[in-house]
Amino acid sequence: MDTPETRSIRHGSISGGVVDGAAVASRQFTAALLMPGPCLPEGIPIRLRGEITSPPYIVMTLKLLAQLGARTRMSEDLRVLRVGAPTAGTTGLPAFDYTVEPDASGATYFWAAAAIVPGSRVSIDGLTAASLQGDARLPALLARTGPTLVVDAHGYPQVAPPDPPRPLAAATPATPHAHPPPPPHRSS
Repeated sequence: MDTPETRSIRHGSISGGVVDGAAVASRQFTAALLMPGPCLPEGIPIRLRGEITSPPYIVMTLKLLAQLGARTRMSEDLRVLRVGAPTAGTTGLPAFDYTVEPDASGATYFWAAAAIVPGSRVSIDGLTAASLQGDARLPALLARTGPTLVVDAHGYPQVAPPDPPRPLAAATPATPHAHPPPPPHRSS
């Protein structure tokens, strides 16, 4: 497996610059490259190569940075990403308060259980359908199999089972943890 080259900065500072040809080892690696963008005078443009893992989480990182005030851009195929300060000539983000949502990936098990267990109903407080997390789309996907999907006054989706459930065929790239894609075929 190719791994990205590691460099350290011992003295001085960086102003920005293009990260070109970054191997996409993980969504966490890509997020780590994006996060300092608002603090760099020139921002940080990134050109990704190779397979892009977990695209919904790269989009989530960019949308979160945008919500906090950063300037963000991305190409449709996520090969080119850019993050910069809120306005040209500045660095950093303004102070903010942010409520961290519950983990949508962990919630998928409870939503799925509610979709098949008669008499059950599940709502995950603090996790709304407007969440940036890809796996928060699972209740709407489950509703296509027949469960009742109700959004309460707080915006929390509630899932209750149908009688009987219907089969579902769906592409699930936005919910990579709820239904991960099969591993790539490797020839030996």
